[in-house]
Amino acid sequence: FAKIYAAVPMVLRGRWRQVAVTIGLLVLTIPLLPWGTFIADYSIINAALSVQSNDGLKGIGLLLGIPIALVAVIIVGPERGAWLLVPAIWPSQQPYYATLVMPTASAVAAALIILPVAWSGLLALVGVAAVTLWERYRARPA
Repeated sequence: FAKIYAAVPMVLRGRWRQVAVTIGLLVLTIPLLPWGTFIADYSIINAALSVQSNDGLKGIGLLLGIPIALVAVIIVGPERGAWLLVPAIWPSQQPYYATLVMPTASAVAAALIILPVAWSGLLALVGVAAVTLWERYRARPA
């Protein structure tokens, strides 16, 4: 609820009750929280996010990254891939988004997502997909 992008893993993992509770709580906050101020200051907030994320993913780079990320999620599977999808394709990834890889229990994802580049989330997802493919290849009968 506190970080709305965490809804993406919940949807991909089919956690509909948690998604419904989050939507309900968001609706309840409409009269309580200063959403008007947020909307009025959106350009300032967006500029700050851009600085914090080293300009994030932009335009054609983001469009090219989405299909790569989706194929990697299919390879990795929904349980692990759902957690890696947000940092892989979120346009303005802030450093703390790296914590989303924790449920994957992947040292590869952790090592790649901490790189100080805009594509680190996508690198982490592709890295986990590559390791997954390698493990499947090694496990197949000779």
